Amino acid sequence: MLWRSATTGLSQQVPAIFDEGYKPLAPIDYPDGLMPANITTGTPHLGVSLSDFPQDPQQGDVMQVRGKTYTIREVQKDSHGGADIYLNVTGQSE
Repeated sequence: MLWRSATTGLSQQVPAIFDEGYKPLAPIDYPDGLMPANITTGTPHLGVSLSDFPQDPQQGDVMQVRGKTYTIREVQKDSHGGADIYLNVTGQSE
């Protein structure tokens, strides 16, 4: 995967685990087991080790994954040096 900083223009290949699978989405105010319909969402995201980046990835940075270009929507760091990076599709293909 190719990461590119939106602020510095720095870019680098980084290893990541890409996932765009579907997950259940629970609407607000529906008690468990009483949902009238099954709702799912598919949010592309990456699992990464932050040490593979020359600087921390930030919202607005660009990732190229499998020929598609994504913008980083959110970076959720864990307490072990990794992060989940949630992506928005930009509509560009490489």
